[in-house]
Amino acid sequence: MKKIGLATFYDDNFGTCLQAYALQKTLIDLGYDVKIIRYSRCDQQISKQTNIQKITRYSPVVVLNYIRNYKSIQIRKQAFADFRKNNLIFNEHSTFYRDSDLSHLQDEYDVLVCGSDMMWSSQFKDDWYYYMLGFADKDKSIAYSPSFGRNFLTEGEIKTMSPLISNIKSLSCRELAGADLIKSNFGLEALHTADPTLLLGQKDWNDMINDKSSLIKGDYILTYSFLGTAKKGRYKIFNQFKSGEKGQLVILSGAEKEFKKYSYTGYAGPIEFVRLYRDCKFVITDTYHGLLFALIFKKPFIVLDKSPFGVTADRLLSTLKYFGLEDRYVTYDTSIDDRLLNIDYSTISPLMDRQRQLSIEYLQRALSNATK
Repeated sequence: MKKIGLATFYDDNFGTCLQAYALQKTLIDLGYDVKIIRYSRCDQQISKQTNIQKITRYSPVVVLNYIRNYKSIQIRKQAFADFRKNNLIFNEHSTFYRDSDLSHLQDEYDVLVCGSDMMWSSQFKDDWYYYMLGFADKDKSIAYSPSFGRNFLTEGEIKTMSPLISNIKSLSCRELAGADLIKSNFGLEALHTADPTLLLGQKDWNDMINDKSSLIKGDYILTYSFLGTAKKGRYKIFNQFKSGEKGQLVILSGAEKEFKKYSYTGYAGPIEFVRLYRDCKFVITDTYHGLLFALIFKKPFIVLDKSPFGVTADRLLSTLKYFGLEDRYVTYDTSIDDRLLNIDYSTISPLMDRQRQLSIEYLQRALSNATK
């Protein structure tokens, strides 16, 4: 059985962990022995610091917030640690760091795959050498659905990326804009492929959960938000759900001020995240994977406008446009009526199935070429 080394994100983030699980499972189902490479985005010296030493590198506000929320932070960290232990398969040896010698990895694995998530974003530029497989032979290198996180690159970024991206044999991107960036800046072809979470269907996710019970009794509206509920006028949207007429409001993250009483207070790791999506009646989100799991479980949803925060929504808008759902990206003055409370997946599901099929075919071709 051919061995694959997978360079991916697996941090304490729902979408991050779940995309790692989905990509690894898909590659295993294709008949490969797949190990996620342990990698830490720091030098070895920093990794040896105590938690107190690491925290003091941040601002006093961040440190104070950490102290205030220490108990809940530790519960969350344990939830993700449990998920990784029970659902992800890692390389047997120790963690690699920015200053580690990565060259022998190309001898340990028959194929190296990088993907997915925002691995190629500028915020991770110190780790591009790893996340773009700079240590690997070109013939062994495959990129599956990495994201640049935006639709432009600076001259400096292009200069740094060029030798790395040019050394990857099979290229794909999670967004059409990313494929266009590769074509226009590096003269290379990259296929638009699905986020790994979309490679699995509802049955696959239900099998992972392995629990038919619901975490919440009755109908509920699930909110998963990075940017909060009350700031910048968002309360206008959430006030429409406070009465409970549309179902009880349950906020997984981002509850502020008068909305804190709607916070989900249960143990929430990646599996609980999927369970909450599976059983909800409606989804409110401003996150990329928050949108994708609404699509996976065929839920009606709205995506909250991010422009008042000065945050780009390219990834969200690109996905909504692909499925013809741009009208579900709503401003804070939008009235949530029956048109948005319901959704017809008869035209959306075939598009998802087609994208899944094309993406798996890309992986099969790329893996076949790399293991000849």
